[in-house]
Amino acid sequence: MRFSNDDFFAYSNKLFDDFFRNAFYQTNMLRTDVKADEERFYLEIELPGYNKDEIKMTFEKGYLTVEVTKKENQDKTKYLVRERTEKDWRRTFYIGSIDEKQLYAVYHDNGILTVSYPKKKKSEKKTIEID
Repeated sequence: MRFSNDDFFAYSNKLFDDFFRNAFYQTNMLRTDVKADEERFYLEIELPGYNKDEIKMTFEKGYLTVEVTKKENQDKTKYLVRERTEKDWRRTFYIGSIDEKQLYAVYHDNGILTVSYPKKKKSEKKTIEID
């Protein structure tokens, strides 16, 4: 079978795309949408297939870290194909210095973890007297 130059480049581009799609597939984990209203920001983090007790959140120096650890399956079933991995995932978000008591998180039945925190109030421009 002979390839024309166009076929060769189309085929090599497909290989290149497939390689990077597979190599960076893990970036699709913990996909997050960010919303805001007048008072708060909302992170909606996708965690399908995880239980609440498999999720850990920490907040330190303005960084919110969400970690998930899938408990090892003790099922001895032999699978022909297994696409649902049991990996640990972590994602960190910089949300700034806020009082950690103002962070609120709820895990919904649909596999979405919603984390909300207040917006920082904009400081008004003030004129400073010079002595």
